[in-house]
Amino acid sequence: MRYLFGSLSSVALGMLLLVGCSEGSSDETDRCQAPLSDYCSDSDCPTWNEAVSDAREFAASNCNGDWSASSGRCGEYLYVLKVTGIGTSTVQYFNASGVLVALKKETDTPNYCDETSFDLWYGPSLDCELEQEENFCYPEDGG
Repeated sequence: MRYLFGSLSSVALGMLLLVGCSEGSSDETDRCQAPLSDYCSDSDCPTWNEAVSDAREFAASNCNGDWSASSGRCGEYLYVLKVTGIGTSTVQYFNASGVLVALKKETDTPNYCDETSFDLWYGPSLDCELEQEENFCYPEDGG
């Protein structure tokens, strides 16, 4: 099963092309971005194991129709996804060593880059498709 984000991201990207971004900076794809260090420093960034543990803990008390937690692969990266409402999510991306390399926050309202973007990348914006391997809310659904 593959998890795909809604079409709001394309709307946000179109708005960014017209308005620009001042919260972070824009890369060559005009995505709303900030340095990963704005989210966490090396010493307090979660590791892959910590993020999975946190997602399992989150799932134990928060799973319902609009909230969920899962993990899997996104190209060469590992990811942990937490959905905390309709259109609101956080995806943490890790390298093969379990080090956080990027994070994407997405909302259903344009909260980022002077309220022009529905999402914000901390660190590099990655272009890969989420492939779910574990569903922490509904383990019987697998990946």
